[in-house]
Amino acid sequence: MGDLEAGRVTEVDWINGEVVRLGREYGVVTPVNDRLVELIRDAERGGRRTWSGPELLDVLLRR
Repeated sequence: MGDLEAGRVTEVDWINGEVVRLGREYGVVTPVNDRLVELIRDAERGGRRTWSGPELLDVLLRR
């Protein structure tokens, strides 16, 4: 069982959040990781947790 299914906070800040942090530090944009962190945090608060592959790709690539 994953963290979201178990109602636990995920490790998104340690993984994708670190990519975002390093991108900001070095002036590199990280739009996919930024959006992924937002989506996971929303899911942790009870937001949408189920996505098809094409749906998730569309959401991650929207700017």
